[in-house]
Amino acid sequence: MCRWSCIVSALALALAGCGLRADRDREPLVVATVRQPATALFFVARESGCFDDERLQVVEHGFELGRDAVSLLLQNRADVAIAFETPTLRAAVADERIRVLTTLHKSMRNTRLVARRDRGFASFSELAGARIGLAEGSNADFFVDLVLRFGGVPRSGVTIVNLFPEASVGALARGELDAAVLSDPWAARAEQLLGDDARVLQTDLYTEMSLLLTRDDVLHTREGALRRLVRGLACGERVSREHPEEALRRIRARFPELGERELREQLSRVEWGLGLDHVLLGVLRDERDWFRDSGGLEGAGPDLQRLLARGLLEDVEPEAVMLLPATGAAR
Repeated sequence: MCRWSCIVSALALALAGCGLRADRDREPLVVATVRQPATALFFVARESGCFDDERLQVVEHGFELGRDAVSLLLQNRADVAIAFETPTLRAAVADERIRVLTTLHKSMRNTRLVARRDRGFASFSELAGARIGLAEGSNADFFVDLVLRFGGVPRSGVTIVNLFPEASVGALARGELDAAVLSDPWAARAEQLLGDDARVLQTDLYTEMSLLLTRDDVLHTREGALRRLVRGLACGERVSREHPEEALRRIRARFPELGERELREQLSRVEWGLGLDHVLLGVLRDERDWFRDSGGLEGAGPDLQRLLARGLLEDVEPEAVMLLPATGAAR
């Protein structure tokens, strides 16, 4: 009996040792993620085992907004972060080490203004006097300025209330706000709570993008790990493209508050995909000009070609990079 128990114990210890060695063999990478359907390509890759296949030990720090995820990156407490284009540009203005490795999604329908129909706002040109909730420092900041300018309403003609998206949803439902700039899942929640009293205003003038960011020092010291991360994301993109139902199933647990139909509808508003192209460059250029015009930037601002670190994506998915070569651009 002792003989068999000793054998079993020895096997258990050996297996445990193998597990520890396997963990040691996987290179750790700290990623500040954003829990939104728009940015869920990262979750598809992780839940599909794509990062495990690349021998990466991904340590996640989850946030609801990209502005908070990128803050962790700026504090040197994360190697990589996910953020929309507006907080990315703000971060690049504040810290010249910021680099963009790839886009993760784009959309013209995810970020929108949800208004109360009973307040009579039927178009952007009628927003004068409105109380509008938004999360300052997020892409909602740029969106509201864009649509106000499009509608001919000065920003001074509205009252901006700085609220976290969830708080904006509640304030809008209670009638404390006239409108809020939101993206899913909060925009869909606000529309659901308001029901027939919801009026949604969107515009094709705005393209939102989520981006995978790192710092220049991480790019130089952890290039191999970052390349494997990008390869893992490319694997996740293939899963989402070739097996969309499997991709949906794998991320369901990330959004327990959403029913399957709700999640499908929200995902239908976004297009996942890796890439670095002139559409992104144009979006960043427009937002850099807006940031300068609004007094947040002095001088030329960040070199956008240098901001886009194209080398890793060129190695992994060369056809996803549609940029003209630029002298001094980061690899």
